[in-house]
Amino acid sequence: MSSLAKNVNLTELTLSSDFEITADDTVVADENYAWYIRSYKRRLKATQDVAAACRSIQKCNWIQLQIGHQAYSSMVHPFIVEEKKLPSGDVTRVVRGVKQFWMGRDQEFWLTREIVKCKLEDLPGDIIGEHDPEE
Repeated sequence: MSSLAKNVNLTELTLSSDFEITADDTVVADENYAWYIRSYKRRLKATQDVAAACRSIQKCNWIQLQIGHQAYSSMVHPFIVEEKKLPSGDVTRVVRGVKQFWMGRDQEFWLTREIVKCKLEDLPGDIIGEHDPEE
């Protein structure tokens, strides 16, 4: 973070990491929505750290390489950083996730038939807009 913080005019950043390898949590099946949520949470926290270190950052995209499974080569987790005025008059910076294809409704994981809560109100952070890498 200290290296990123030196870039005082940095407004947009695209990163990749091996969070899942470090957490011993690589994907093992298609449409594993609980895994999508865990991966999203890791990048939300990392983006909050980036926003704290880089006061000019406005957009942060994470390219997630999915090692160990053939169905997907990568997944993108986009975030924006906005300033929000508090009732006290102070201004804070808020990291907001951008809606992805798997977000917005509960999903069934076909392998276990488990229902995974993917509604926007069930996910951490403030999620906005639409994101579809196919478009």
